[in-house]
Amino acid sequence: MVEINMGDIIRAGKCICNTDGLKWKKKVEIPFNVMLSALFTTTGRGDRFAERCFNEIRQRAKNLRNIPMYLESLSDIKLEELAEYIKFNRKRFLDGVRGITILDKKYDLQKDSLRHITDITTPEKFYNSIRKVSGFGGKEIGPWVGCEFVRLWDLKPLANLELPSSTQYCLEILGKLPEVIKAKVQDYPYLDAFFEKKTIYKGKEIKLRFLAKRNPEKFKEEVVKALKDS
Repeated sequence: MVEINMGDIIRAGKCICNTDGLKWKKKVEIPFNVMLSALFTTTGRGDRFAERCFNEIRQRAKNLRNIPMYLESLSDIKLEELAEYIKFNRKRFLDGVRGITILDKKYDLQKDSLRHITDITTPEKFYNSIRKVSGFGGKEIGPWVGCEFVRLWDLKPLANLELPSSTQYCLEILGKLPEVIKAKVQDYPYLDAFFEKKTIYKGKEIKLRFLAKRNPEKFKEEVVKALKDS
């Protein structure tokens, strides 16, 4: 097994953000939609399910930037009916959407970036507010959103940022988890971004972070290849 360097993972993660970041942002356009699309991943039913749910709402709202206004216009009953239609947990959807909407009113998540957050509060307090939204308080989705906001949406680095549990698992398989203690928090978003990279497994695209759970040995091989190609 080729020795894997933590610094190489961070550099490759930054490269991925530079090459794919604009494409990722175009899929959602505003930070509000980052959180909404992340909410749909809390079921553990995979990215395809999350994308299907998000696309249904995008179509109903007519365009990406209309999504916040569209969701806010719906009554609780209508939101629950929408959740049932997309086969998403009704309470989780209602609580999550209402929580994101409240956060939006306080911090304006409909802008093109989050540079303005420091005019309202500290990045740390903003992150704590994200973690209080229903569905974002666990070890995976809240930390992922925090990393995403730093690496792509101009949120200033924050001292209390965490790594998603799936990223920690990837690093554990690679024997690099102890090195996270020495890593700078500002590097967390790029460590995490590296494992967003996709590869082919059994004829289908899969993110490295998901491959790590399905086939750890194949995951290690693909990490080495990805680092060589970056």
